[in-house]
Amino acid sequence: VRGLVFLPTTSPSPDYWGGLRKGDDGDADSVVALNIETGQRVWAFKTVHHDVWDYDNPAQPTLAMVAWHGVMQPAVLQPTKQGLLFTVNRDTGKPVIPVEERPVPQGGAPGEALSPTQPFPIAPRPLAPSAIKPEDAYGLTPWGRAECRRKIVGARHEGLYTPPSTQGTIEYPFSGGGSNWGGLAFDPTRQVAYVYTSSAMHLVTLIPAAKVKAAQAGEADIEISP
Repeated sequence: VRGLVFLPTTSPSPDYWGGLRKGDDGDADSVVALNIETGQRVWAFKTVHHDVWDYDNPAQPTLAMVAWHGVMQPAVLQPTKQGLLFTVNRDTGKPVIPVEERPVPQGGAPGEALSPTQPFPIAPRPLAPSAIKPEDAYGLTPWGRAECRRKIVGARHEGLYTPPSTQGTIEYPFSGGGSNWGGLAFDPTRQVAYVYTSSAMHLVTLIPAAKVKAAQAGEADIEISP
């Protein structure tokens, strides 16, 4: 009836530093509706501003009739690597479940220009954890636990959207999700979404280009900490 096709778009390159691509990255990291006959862009809904976490939309959107506060709407549901689930109107791309722009950690790597906010749906709650503390460290041996604690203490981590750094940043959820390629299923009778999620993290460390060039020339070694 609508003649629309709904596409999840990827993150821009390079993944973890955006100093050469200032701004919001256009329709990257978005759900985009195209006219299936003409290819014309009808609307786009952005799930990440200026992505430096490789948080592209990993799975196809799911179409469903969604009831929010007693009002049924034709919706597009987009799971994300961040563990957030966005629900937007199929005709307009406007949120069915409201989305808030919330402040996120700042202080990116030299040359970076981060977005001061990121979009968060008010429901459902995040589907994956995004905070880790040293006391949460796990290891099969006391040495392993102590080493994990040391790495957590030495890394930058202020929760979801902590920017990559030369210090080393814990990215949690990591670039494999949260939710990933599996997408979701929706039960319209019970109004329940079924989403596969994972809980894993990266330690992302940025290396200045000058250090890389010096190492390539045999003039220095690259040390990654913590």
